[in-house]
Amino acid sequence: MNQAYFETLSKDYFGNLYQKVCSALTKGENVCISVIPGFGEKTIFNFLNFNFKNDKLFNEIYIYDPELENESIIDYTKKLESHKTSKTKLLIIRFFEQIEKKRETLEKLDNIRRKNPKSLTYLAVSNQEAFLNPSSHQALTTVFFSELIYFSPFDFAHTEKMVESLASYYGWKIEPSSYKEIYNLSGGIPRIIKYLTKELYESRIPLANKDKLTLIPQIGFQLRLMTRILITYDQKQIQLMGLIDEKYRLKSGLLKYFLKNFRSDMISNLYPQLGDTETKILSFFSEKESKIVTLDNLAHLMKMSDDDFSLWAIYKLISRLKVKVKNNFNIKNLKGRGYILSKSVNQ
Repeated sequence: MNQAYFETLSKDYFGNLYQKVCSALTKGENVCISVIPGFGEKTIFNFLNFNFKNDKLFNEIYIYDPELENESIIDYTKKLESHKTSKTKLLIIRFFEQIEKKRETLEKLDNIRRKNPKSLTYLAVSNQEAFLNPSSHQALTTVFFSELIYFSPFDFAHTEKMVESLASYYGWKIEPSSYKEIYNLSGGIPRIIKYLTKELYESRIPLANKDKLTLIPQIGFQLRLMTRILITYDQKQIQLMGLIDEKYRLKSGLLKYFLKNFRSDMISNLYPQLGDTETKILSFFSEKESKIVTLDNLAHLMKMSDDDFSLWAIYKLISRLKVKVKNNFNIKNLKGRGYILSKSVNQ
């Protein structure tokens, strides 16, 4: 029987992740892993679950997936603990970002566990919000997660390791001379690494052809997702996530190229007559509809894509945009705070 990809990975494939998670869980400490979508959440989950079972760290392992379960995490956990037993149980909660009222939910999960604290331990997998806003992933009256582990973009050495493991598993023949370019284009983002490697072998698309690379569905999907993240968070948070270097430059050459040419299909269709920069700025606004966008936010986005615009130039551009888009959108200036885009009342 063929092995799944995650079964072929050594325990140190993700550095000290497995050792660190095991050390905390086996001491009865709850753990939260924070992973940006597309950074290998599925592989990490399968890798950990597979090795937990192989190493027999717990008598029983349960998986709660809010996308699949009909009952709440509270009801699900109560059922697990309804029968008193000396067996050790691990409950893995996937896509924790989808759980509503997180702090209240964690408070209740902690109360359930208190009845038999040595019996039940929690491992949650969440998106980047757990790392950027850790207080939102703790209970109301206690520190629920003793360990919060953020999964950063890969460095070059780990990118090289991933390319070689993929090539070995799938039978892709990749020249080592391509590794550095794969890293420079991907910025260490696992999903982009995987599909650059795949297409390089199967389609022979030159890595220098960024136009074609961005059209690969899986890569395009991840680039759009990453662009929304860049638009949503401020510069400090983007740097904390490891997406930009100390000079605030994007690590992913492909993401930088995509951001520079970013256009919302809706905006392009509504306003084909707008200039490239106007279309891009309005596209940024549309991604944060009804939310405040500051001039600094826009300036940072322009800088990350190597567009040289002053705050004054952006301010004047927005002033012109207000008039051009007023039939569909209202761009309101909130003095001292920024701008907010909303649909026009007469739309």
